[in-house]
Amino acid sequence: MFKYEMHCHTNAVSKCGRSTPEEMVKAYYEAGFAGVVFTDHFIHGNTAVDRNLPWKERMKAYFSPYEGAKRLGEELGVSVFIGIEHAYGNGKEMLVYGDLNADAFISEPDIATMDIHKFIEFCHRNGWFVAHAHPFRERDYINMSVLPVTEGIDGIEVYNYCNQPEENIKATKLCEELGLIPISGCDTHHVSLCGLAGLAFDEKITSSKALAEALFKGKGKLIINGEIV
Repeated sequence: MFKYEMHCHTNAVSKCGRSTPEEMVKAYYEAGFAGVVFTDHFIHGNTAVDRNLPWKERMKAYFSPYEGAKRLGEELGVSVFIGIEHAYGNGKEMLVYGDLNADAFISEPDIATMDIHKFIEFCHRNGWFVAHAHPFRERDYINMSVLPVTEGIDGIEVYNYCNQPEENIKATKLCEELGLIPISGCDTHHVSLCGLAGLAFDEKITSSKALAEALFKGKGKLIINGEIV
């Protein structure tokens, strides 16, 4: 099967990232993965992009740092896809997958003030897959009294390698109750964690559009602690 990391941060776009996009691509190649989705923190999250830039420049600054990683991926045979981790309030976040690019966001400057429901609608108009990231993670920056938004989303990250087991169990139960599509991600910020989570597919996926289509169809098998289940 072909394995893909679905939740990865880099130091080029996320303040909390510790490895470069190129270092991540090399690490996933060495881990035997067919691809990696960079889901760096978007405009309201822990982004490394200057928030004072004009909207158009902010979007270019978010999407431009991956060109070197894409070239390296082509050399190594590792597909590089760009997603986002969108903070929508109270420390809660959504993962978005599909044919994301700067132009799509440049044309929608209202995203900066959009509520989460309108944001999900925007994603779906573009054919993108939306999954709630680690919905029951307990951290100081997360307001645990506020329930995760699930209306209109497509999937839930039921396994996050950086979560506690009970947090993942709650996410799995919620996903099953709502009949949504489960995904798995390492949430790695450094090359040392590469290969421990993600999704595995029967066929190789070589475009971000094809990745979204496969997700909508629920074709991915969970990778949990490095094992396909």
